[in-house]
Amino acid sequence: MKSRIQRLMHRESFEQFQQSNKEEQKQDKRKYRKQQIAQNMVNKHDDDCQIRLIINRIYPNRRNSENYSVLNEIRHNILTKLNLDILARGDPIQELTSLDKIMYQEFRRLVDKQFQNSKIIPSKLIPVIGKASLIYKATVDGFNSIDFHKKCDNQGNTISFILSEYNQVFGCYTSKSWQSPENVQQVEDSEAFIFSLTKNTIHRQYQNSEYAVEHNKDWLTVLGYNDDIAIQSDCNQNMDSFCGLGGTFIPPTGYYQDDQESKVYLAGALKFRVIEIEVYQVIK
Repeated sequence: MKSRIQRLMHRESFEQFQQSNKEEQKQDKRKYRKQQIAQNMVNKHDDDCQIRLIINRIYPNRRNSENYSVLNEIRHNILTKLNLDILARGDPIQELTSLDKIMYQEFRRLVDKQFQNSKIIPSKLIPVIGKASLIYKATVDGFNSIDFHKKCDNQGNTISFILSEYNQVFGCYTSKSWQSPENVQQVEDSEAFIFSLTKNTIHRQYQNSEYAVEHNKDWLTVLGYNDDIAIQSDCNQNMDSFCGLGGTFIPPTGYYQDDQESKVYLAGALKFRVIEIEVYQVIK
């Protein structure tokens, strides 16, 4: 026969076991619930822009999460839908410096504001209507001119977003397909324009329109006479990219071509390193 003390100890141990078991069940339910919510988000959004937003919400903070394995599995499903090779290469954003990550977050915020349900939100800043699909992301596809033209050539209308090391987000729209001719070609494009998301300004053509867009296999994005925007190959590793509004695209009010202010307006400096570029195909 067990003593009264032994019976009490046994009952207390059993109650502790029951309590522990209940806590584990609650944790399992919470874990399952979070997994279902996140998976439903993935299943609900099939378009690139919305899925990328989910990645930004879930994946960057996964190392601080108690549900690392759950989020990693969800991330795998998301990236499978996007058909990207980030899984094999790791997340390139995590490889950025702390300062670059902060600037990237602002880039992400400003760019994502331009889209809703994979469509461009027409505005005075970007007066374009159409469905947008991400076709090139430099931190994933590479910053070399070959990488850019492999993804962007012959894609029709495109809109490009560029993040400079000076925390400036700017870009351009072209209605002519990017090309990689053996010899440099200057292309007239009456619909092309330049914009600054950081400063909330648009810059349309006002002269030298025959130089609106440059097709150059050794460079990435090049626009304007005397290069209003010129993004060099391997622009994340050098400071050879430069901007100088006024050649073809009108400078900000009160500025003129060749003014120092016009040369640093878009990127924050005359020459700069690039942290990120995204190019979207626009289907009207």
